[in-house]
Amino acid sequence: MNKTEKLRRESALLFTAYSSGKITRHVLAAWAFALDGYSPAAMDLVTEAQQWFSRGSFRKPEQVVLQDLELLLRLSEVDR
Repeated sequence: MNKTEKLRRESALLFTAYSSGKITRHVLAAWAFALDGYSPAAMDLVTEAQQWFSRGSFRKPEQVVLQDLELLLRLSEVDR
């Protein structure tokens, strides 16, 4: 399994765990910050996720969760 396949697989698993409440947003942040060494296209998305998970938000909690899930979904579909 190459790195991109691993990223897609982990993202999909985290999407399921996070959406069911089995893990917290802090776990997502720690995971995102450990990602490195992907293609430029994937790293653009990884950097976006790292920035999103590292900052506080003034949005309602439901909006934050939806954005979190959207980022995980996009990571699970990265193709390079």
